[in-house]
Amino acid sequence: MLEKGNLVASHNQILMMLLGFSNLSYFFDELLAGLTHEQLTFGRNNVSANIAKTYRYHASIIVTGYHFINMR
Repeated sequence: MLEKGNLVASHNQILMMLLGFSNLSYFFDELLAGLTHEQLTFGRNNVSANIAKTYRYHASIIVTGYHFINMR
């Protein structure tokens, strides 16, 4: 079983390899350090709603592109 520090480090390395974003490492450090839901979302729903919208937006682009490629 990994210790907490090793888990955070390996998680961040994987994220940075996959996404190439260095600023996400701080966000996931804080997330894995055990912030409460209210602290993480700065007023309950601002940040979480933005994150959900962003992921839905990118997922819809990926799915649309996949269908477009398969139709050709």
